[in-house]
Amino acid sequence: TSTNGSRKKISAHETLHEAANILADLFNNNKIRLIEEYSATKADVLCDRDELIQALTTLLRNSLQAVLEARYKSGEGWVRLSTQTQGDKLLIDISDNGIGISPANQTKLFEHQFTTKSPESGTGLGLSISRRFIRAFSGDLFLVESKPGIKTCFRIELPLAVEDKKGSAA
Repeated sequence: TSTNGSRKKISAHETLHEAANILADLFNNNKIRLIEEYSATKADVLCDRDELIQALTTLLRNSLQAVLEARYKSGEGWVRLSTQTQGDKLLIDISDNGIGISPANQTKLFEHQFTTKSPESGTGLGLSISRRFIRAFSGDLFLVESKPGIKTCFRIELPLAVEDKKGSAA
């Protein structure tokens, strides 16, 4: 995929649901609940759909791995995708009740090639590439909080697609 950010107006809710569907079997097979809670009133954003899906699936896969590492009894682990509108921004939260991220590692998360995973399961490129995609769409990706075993939350902030007076995306 190129990072030239070929932007089109897309429904973030449809794109989130599509990313969730891509990983649905993985979640089902591991008996981890994937919760979708889309409460944003507006959810159209200007993005490259494929790059947004890649960023979302990276974050969802990371959450799934964190929940699996926490070794809950079946049915107790969860990952939640949720949205809300804040002013002219769409906020997408990807949260989980996995093992969490140590305070020492929280500052390094977006560094190129930083990983807490074994060489077989992680390259350390996922979060830095995901952030680069999101920033190419004038948005940002950051860690909101991490409390091991309770909740870790990453947030994607994207500007909402602006409607002009004729009703088409500007």
